[in-house]
Amino acid sequence: MAELATQREWRSLHVHNFYSWPGYSTLGDRVRAEQPDLFMHVNARQEDIDTLPSFVGFHVIRDPRDIIVSGYFSHLYSHPTDDWPQLIEHREKLQDLDINEGLFIEIEWSSQWLEFMSTWRYGQPNVLELRLEEMSADPLLYWDSIISHLGIADLPDGYLNAVLDKYSFERLSGGRTRGQEDKKHHYRRGVAGDWRSYLTSSHLSAFRERYGDLAERLGYDE
Repeated sequence: MAELATQREWRSLHVHNFYSWPGYSTLGDRVRAEQPDLFMHVNARQEDIDTLPSFVGFHVIRDPRDIIVSGYFSHLYSHPTDDWPQLIEHREKLQDLDINEGLFIEIEWSSQWLEFMSTWRYGQPNVLELRLEEMSADPLLYWDSIISHLGIADLPDGYLNAVLDKYSFERLSGGRTRGQEDKKHHYRRGVAGDWRSYLTSSHLSAFRERYGDLAERLGYDE
């Protein structure tokens, strides 16, 4: 979407979390003040989204167990720490632990995102709900549905294909194909269900104790 915003000279606003509107009482206050044409929010909380003026959008979720495994490697090696001092401390903890103990730490640390997924109000008519796993399997199909839902018209022929190729795993990872792992690269492996390779029964028990049946409620079965 950022690529499209640049091409069409849209005003865009990208926020990462609930620390991202200093000087405003709510997220909605910032959006009303800046009046972006395109608004993007990572790790969105429903309570913040409820402050927004009327909008049409889409919301992407991922298997929470994959979020934990992906987060572990990203937070240990590759995620930028700019403007995120908490990550510096978390990374130092992970560096002192082996992967088994580190994953237990990551299970708890991931609550700051997984709680948002748990309390999100699914089924809102103005919000298209998507899964990262399905989007990765057939990106053109799902981005077509996103563009249609948002009411964006008159895209040049081949535009989506070109953008999807530019941001494909193969290009972003430096030429690796999906499944070829580089643990220290931000685009590490690019496959769904990778939690099965790393989470032990003890990790899964800790996950269930912390988050209950979250995976099942989101439609992710074993």
